Amino acid sequence: MPAKSKSKSRHKSLKEKPATHYTAKRARDQMAVEFELDSQIQQHVGKWIALADNQIVAVGETVEDVVNAAKQLGYDAPLVVHGPLTRENVAYVL
Repeated sequence: MPAKSKSKSRHKSLKEKPATHYTAKRARDQMAVEFELDSQIQQHVGKWIALADNQIVAVGETVEDVVNAAKQLGYDAPLVVHGPLTRENVAYVL
């Protein structure tokens, strides 16, 4: 007896949506978070800042201080950025 064809199941899997489907609302929400983070980052002139879970988790004078503080709070791999050198408007891409 010949084996059954699996073409129907393959055809069905090709029609499935990708796991990450971006919507306009999700994009607006992310832009709002980035705008809020930008305003918070600009308050820390000349400091190193650790970001995780869409929030600032640590601020310090050196990268090592910031990474160690973030790790103590349970964030193993935070995004570390350097705050602006002055209070001028600076754009960050997160």
